[in-house]
Order: sequence, then structure tokens, then C-alpha cells
Amino acid sequence: MVYNLTGSGERIIGDTREKFKAGEIWLIVPGMPHQWIFNPDDTDSEGNIENITIIYPADLPERLARLFPEYNVLAERYGRMDKSVMFGNKDSEFIGACLRRMEDETAAERMSTLIFLLTAILKSRDLTYARHHLKDSSPAEKAKQIKTFINCNFPKDITIDMIAAHMKMNRSIVCSTFKRHTGTTIISYLTKRRVREACDLLMSKKYTVAECCYKSGFNDVPHFNRVFRKMTGMTPNQFRKQNGVKGKRDMNDS
Repeated sequence: MVYNLTGSGERIIGDTREKFKAGEIWLIVPGMPHQWIFNPDDTDSEGNIENITIIYPADLPERLARLFPEYNVLAERYGRMDKSVMFGNKDSEFIGACLRRMEDETAAERMSTLIFLLTAILKSRDLTYARHHLKDSSPAEKAKQIKTFINCNFPKDITIDMIAAHMKMNRSIVCSTFKRHTGTTIISYLTKRRVREACDLLMSKKYTVAECCYKSGFNDVPHFNRVFRKMTGMTPNQFRKQNGVKGKRDMNDS
């Protein structure tokens, strides 16, 4: 479930590509490719966008039903759901209030609110559907799906094995398919995506270089500095200086 509080741009869900704005709430079905491309000019006063994303196991309704027969209808409804949906204004106000409240709840309270939401939203009638995700299984389409997975998960510690598992493909086939249809390797594409994100973060005064490193998917500052310099021709601090940005200083900065 994705709730965009601030920001606008273009979203890709399945084979539906449309403009989006702040306030939208989507429930994404398992296995459907999705990506939000934010407009860099539509941010808050500090240059940030904000969203709330709730990720839960796809079989959660089924597991609830095994414990409590009262949830059988819930499990059946979600088991048949094959389209992602966007909620109308009235439902979005209600769901959004619940999601915002979850930020201050304990883990147990969040679980209770999630189950309440999953039950309540089945009554929603004002819905917009995303079309089924593409059935095209061609290598070119698979390369696009790998790109989407990387673009959605690059801040995490993702590996080729994770991508292969997501695509349900052999590791070597994943690598060769991507290279053949993009002209670059998965690692190179992932690294460039992370560096591009780091550049965006470095343009904000809010973060230290180390914070930009970790938020963009790198887990080691010295390695991040080397990669950044190799790809941009300058260090992160030099990049900031060239762009006139005085960001937060790291503890070890002189």
C-alpha cells in the first residue's frame, strides 16, 4: 500500500502509465511492476517528497483465516484480487488518516490497524484500476522489469540473486538478458542509479555526505567516495562546492 503525501510526477503500475499527484493511495497486488517518478520541482520547502509505504506478506489474509475462520471472506477476496487499485477521495481521507496514525503506534498497534484497514477497504466502491501487468515474456520485456525492480529497490542491499529470485529466472540468464537489451551490466546500472540518487541528495542541505551515501544504497563511505569520484570526476564534497550547496558536515570533516 502506497500513500503519496507530497510530490507529483508520473507513475507506472503494470502497463498503466499516468500522471499522479499528492494524496493518492494505491494498493498494489503482488507481482505487479510499479514505479513512481517524482517531479524534482514539486517538493516541500526542504526539497523532499514524502510517502508512506506499508509492505506486508502477500499471504497475510490467508494466514489470518487459518487462525480465525472469521477472516475466510477476507482471504478469498484478496486471493482473487488481480488488479492494483487507487482509492477515491473519501476513502483516501479515511485510509490516509489511519496510515498517518500508524507512524506513532507500537508494532502491535500497527498490526491491528493494518488488519482493520484490509477489512475496511473491501467495502470501497470508488476505485480506479491499473490494468493487468504485461503478459509479454520476451527478453526485452524482462530487461524492462529488471530495470523497474532496480529503480524501486536500489536503496536496499539488493543482489543479483535477489533479482533472479524476483524474476524467477536463472542468475546467469538474468545477467545476459539484461546486458543484451540494455548494453550494460546489472551492477553497472545499479551503481549508476545509486550515484544519480546520491547527486540528488547532495543537492539538499539536509544531509551529510555519509547520510547521502547510505540513503542512496551504498553501505561504505570510502567506497562511495571512490565510486562517486570515478563516475563524476569529483568527490561528493567537490560536487557540492561546484553546485554551491553547503550541506550538513560529517563528524570527521575538518
